Amino acid sequence: MDPLADSSSSRKGKGKKKPRTPPEPQTPPQGTRETVFGSDTSLSPIFSRLPSPPLSK
Repeated sequence: MDPLADSSSSRKGKGKKKPRTPPEPQTPPQGTRETVFGSDTSLSPIFSRLPSPPLSK
């Protein structure tokens, strides 16, 4: 019975991990949004720097 409980526990853990996968994909979208924000901020300085040199010229 002990080995069966272990197997059930291992299987339950895997099953819990599967349902966690769907909610995980929703988390990546938020992470992507943060990345987009980071890219925007990074692009902002780059864009500002690009027009700066041409303006100086």
